[in-house]
Amino acid sequence: MAVSTQQVASFGRIAVLGNVSVVKVAVTATATVYSAAGGGLPIDLTSVLQLAAPPSLDNLNPNDIVDAYAVGLSANGFLPGGLTLGTPTYTNEPLASQQNTGGKILATCPAFLRLYGIGAAATNHAGLGEVADGAVTDTFNIHLVIARGGENA
Repeated sequence: MAVSTQQVASFGRIAVLGNVSVVKVAVTATATVYSAAGGGLPIDLTSVLQLAAPPSLDNLNPNDIVDAYAVGLSANGFLPGGLTLGTPTYTNEPLASQQNTGGKILATCPAFLRLYGIGAAATNHAGLGEVADGAVTDTFNIHLVIARGGENA
């Protein structure tokens, strides 16, 4: 039986295959407005990207985020998924390294997560419809899959 060669699709900007990591992120929403048309639950990944890099390296670039996956159900029994990144903003930083084009560092990194499920944690979660629009108070964990590489522009 012939074995076919498997190829890994490229991802990230110019990241190399061996440069993949996972960052655990705890999300706490307190009466945060969920909008299906607006992308889901708004979150800000700025502090995660700033803290996830060792001091000797620049902050992780939002374009280095390959994907996100749920660690499990949220406190209210929903399944987070479908991460979408918004448009990050940058500020001038005179002491930024040369990796940061124009001496800029990450200021904000908006993102959105979709939530799926059918209700309270005690119910049967056989159906996974998207949460209805409205205020969400919930906590959950996700893993960001990161492939570092490229210039922070």
